[in-house]
Amino acid sequence: YPMAPSHVNLTNPGSVSVLHAQWDEAPGGSYITTFYTTDPFGIMENNSLARGFTNFTYKELAPGTQYGFQIRTVAGPLISTPRSATAWTYPLPPAALSLQNQGSSTSLQASWSRPAAGPVPHYAISLYKATSSMLLKNMTVSQGSTNITFEGLVPGCLYTVQVSATAGPYRSPEQTATNWTYPLAPSKAMLTNEGKAFSLYASWDRAPGD
Repeated sequence: YPMAPSHVNLTNPGSVSVLHAQWDEAPGGSYITTFYTTDPFGIMENNSLARGFTNFTYKELAPGTQYGFQIRTVAGPLISTPRSATAWTYPLPPAALSLQNQGSSTSLQASWSRPAAGPVPHYAISLYKATSSMLLKNMTVSQGSTNITFEGLVPGCLYTVQVSATAGPYRSPEQTATNWTYPLAPSKAMLTNEGKAFSLYASWDRAPGD
């Protein structure tokens, strides 16, 4: 039986649509390769490669998707045991991100649309206080989520939300949106006359928040 290729790798060169397969040449024989999606499993491409090939590039792939590569050595009617590797393409970023105030002084709602192509990803979300760049919340939400509400915010404060799609070990570029919470009105407002004919004295308690 022929020996299987060694050091089989499937790598991402930083692309949403390209993966690169590479292997060390096995003694004797040609190669049969299979390229497939892992979940759900589906064969995308089968190839027969002559001896001397040690790499193959797959293009026009779906973003945010895990693919598998399998290679076997062929010598006459005999085929080696397979060697396999898997890798992900980078996901595209979410679309149409907004941070909306629905009339509240203590909450904001972030909403977005799924990426333009590829399977539905998970999303990594960060909320910052915009004036200081202080990270307030950092979380991942499940597939299919397209909005999240942040509660317990400070009135009259500017916030920034960043959302990126995640797929395997990769994140898309972040999308950013900002908005304010409504300020609260001052309390105990008073207008008094301190015994002067031409002036009045206004006073109030400071409103909570920034």
